[in-house]
Amino acid sequence: MKKDNKIFMQIIREYFIPILPTPALRMNSSVGKGNGTWVMHKSDEELHRIDNNKKLLGLQGYSFRRKKSLEKYFGFKDETAFWFKKNGITPPYKNFSIQFNMPIGESIRKKIMEERIGADHEFRPDIDNLCKALFDSLKKRKTMMWFDYNDCISNRIFMSKVWCCAGDEGIRIREYDFLDL
Repeated sequence: MKKDNKIFMQIIREYFIPILPTPALRMNSSVGKGNGTWVMHKSDEELHRIDNNKKLLGLQGYSFRRKKSLEKYFGFKDETAFWFKKNGITPPYKNFSIQFNMPIGESIRKKIMEERIGADHEFRPDIDNLCKALFDSLKKRKTMMWFDYNDCISNRIFMSKVWCCAGDEGIRIREYDFLDL
């Protein structure tokens, strides 16, 4: 059923989360038997020792790096959930768009920087990983249970990632009454 053109795609709410998007990790970080849990319970010194022993055997040793990545990802999830709680905003469920503003590096030449601002970001991190990280930050966890977010009922989401100036990075969410692309 078509909606009336006057109401079609009206923005209900819009907000900007001033947090640098951090992508989800492609590793098992679940509680229990997951690699992430094993890494998080080890001290940094012990992980350095394990990595050095692996290197002596000719293997890759990246347990310490994995722990630091996990800590960064968990920090992003906690910070995002806290931002929603602090501002009294409930996350959208249906008909919304997510725009990830990715900062341009300071080493990029000024001419290239001016061309990139507002243009599509076609590099890593992948947009599906960014979206997964955002949704993971809103789900119930042991540390924060402020709202019960269930992303399985989301059925119309538009995602994009664009370049922005350093200092303007973050996540813009727009909620619509109806979204048909």
